[in-house]
Amino acid sequence: MPNLSTRWQQVHPTLPIYQYDPTPATKAKACPPILMLHSSLSSRRSWGVMSAYFKEYGLEKLYALELSELQNGLPPRQVFQELESTIDFLLNDRHPRDQRIILIGHGTGGLVAYRYWQASKQPNTIGALFVIGTPHDTTVFPLLPEEVGRKGPIPPIDAKTTMTIPINFSKIRALYASSSTLVINIIGHQIGPDFDGVVRGEHTSIAFEHLSQNPNIRDTFDGTINGLRLPEAVNEVFRVHRQNEHFRLNKDKRVFDFILSCLRGEYYQVKLKLVGLQLKSTGNNDLIGPIAFEVNGNRMPADSAFYGEPNHLYLFEDSVPPLCTLHYPVTNISCAITLHLKDLSNQRGKRRRMYTRLYIPLRQEGSIAHAMQDSEGSDYTWRIVVERMPRLLHDPAIPDLRPELPRGI
Repeated sequence: MPNLSTRWQQVHPTLPIYQYDPTPATKAKACPPILMLHSSLSSRRSWGVMSAYFKEYGLEKLYALELSELQNGLPPRQVFQELESTIDFLLNDRHPRDQRIILIGHGTGGLVAYRYWQASKQPNTIGALFVIGTPHDTTVFPLLPEEVGRKGPIPPIDAKTTMTIPINFSKIRALYASSSTLVINIIGHQIGPDFDGVVRGEHTSIAFEHLSQNPNIRDTFDGTINGLRLPEAVNEVFRVHRQNEHFRLNKDKRVFDFILSCLRGEYYQVKLKLVGLQLKSTGNNDLIGPIAFEVNGNRMPADSAFYGEPNHLYLFEDSVPPLCTLHYPVTNISCAITLHLKDLSNQRGKRRRMYTRLYIPLRQEGSIAHAMQDSEGSDYTWRIVVERMPRLLHDPAIPDLRPELPRGI
């Protein structure tokens, strides 16, 4: 157990920026500055345990931003301005040699960090974003704008390639610019009142209260959920002992170990992106759907379903977030992804079906295209992107992990 002394020193005359234990660390390791945001009704001291773990490991640039709005449980009004000023101060004045920062938010602080990253004009200055026990209420997919086009030539894809589409089509555009930021979403496997009923999964907090009071199932129901997985983030679910222990996740040694392994680049990211979608139907339906996708048994995105006109092509911009982001250790050579289409309509006997299992090589980083059809002849085009997590933390004691190639004939 590390030394849990909470020695914080304010490093800015006006901004509430505090550094944890500014004394030099033993066997210091190269890492960008780490900025931590506390949850509501909390303070910088809630990061004492996590900061002590970081300090014992050899990290020195540990900072916390104390936000009065979150401290008092008030709506964050000027939080974005303070956060932007803090990042500017740390990168330009405090550590001018560093070009990126690592942002870690817990609870409401994670929600503030996530929304700031989405709205930032320079999102790539955030090398990694970790949100811990954060009550996300929605993903970006229900808000994606659609631009309807007509059949005929479309603008050239590059200097040499042109394309003519023989049917009407729509472009699904992204809300935010693409970013190279590593995004990690860490949640507990149970839900409780501390999530205010906005983390979606099998049950909400209201449903949990109702089920927990039912004598027939009270002894067997434990509130297990899938949680709201962010499609653009690596989602890691930790088992917690009680429903109200999300507020303790930022003190959990397992979370600390996982953050370190991500910063050391010990995982591959596998992003499943939808490129094109053309729904077909044997009936005279004006609108097809709703349909949803399950990836490895989890509905992704968790809060979205797709509707579409028959024989209408939907093209997704490359900057649209992936439907799902998975992660695998770099020692793995390949992975298997199970993709299942779920027809949520009530027309039994006419439900479309699609079930496939994809085997993806991990050592060949890049993108792989897949085209497939469902039982009604609808076309789906996917692009699977494989990339290794950026190595933001350099530890000389841990060698760069590489998969061992199998030997055989």
